[in-house]
Amino acid sequence: MNKRVSLQDVAKAAGVSAMTVSRVINNHPRVLEKTAAKVQAVIKELGYSAVPSLRKRGRRSRAHTGIHTGQIALVLLGMDESFANNPVIGKTFHGIRSHLSANEISTVLVPVQDQRNLPDILDRRSIDGMIVTGEFPKESFKKHFEGMPLVYIYCLSNEQEINYDQVLPDNKKVAQLAAKNFLEAGIKHCAFFDPSPNHPEFHIRGLEFSKQIESAGGRVDMYLDKALSESPESAEQDVDRNKFNKMIDVF
Repeated sequence: MNKRVSLQDVAKAAGVSAMTVSRVINNHPRVLEKTAAKVQAVIKELGYSAVPSLRKRGRRSRAHTGIHTGQIALVLLGMDESFANNPVIGKTFHGIRSHLSANEISTVLVPVQDQRNLPDILDRRSIDGMIVTGEFPKESFKKHFEGMPLVYIYCLSNEQEINYDQVLPDNKKVAQLAAKNFLEAGIKHCAFFDPSPNHPEFHIRGLEFSKQIESAGGRVDMYLDKALSESPESAEQDVDRNKFNKMIDVF
């Protein structure tokens, strides 16, 4: 029984990364013509299609479970593909891909710089669902994919109502481990620096860190930037180093 050709199979045969194959499929301008031609030749040779058949030869259709194409998009919203090199994102994507691959589901990495201009591959005919990270989705993005299985990772929000599935880091555990490290070293007078008080992850960590230290009879001096933003910041937004340095000077 022949196994359906995956994007990873194309990448291996062409001697390029899966990211490059994804770029070629989406006509990304930052691909050399020679490389694109090579990948296209392999795609043709192997018979790869980003829109697989609904039925696999010799196998019962999985359409009843919502699996039609056998492909999931890993979407970097508002980010370029270099964001996948972030250690946390990279390891997370590796874990996701490994699990999906074990269940015979392939993945394609899709950077989306502009939510108003979506790549053709983000279509029901090409994918069964999306796993998204990066910036917050605009209403137009949500409406366009209404009803499609979609999970956000590390996309925290200060909004009161969150109407999409999320996988969140355990920020309390991060703070507890930090506090434990200090307390085991006999340090009970600590400082916590937060250059982005409106950043949801930092806020949770600060509260839990203070709670752990103070419950052990210690003290935490909080250094917070006073300029609160009116809108929630992305959980993956870079820290403003200038703000941080100013707080260090005060300390």
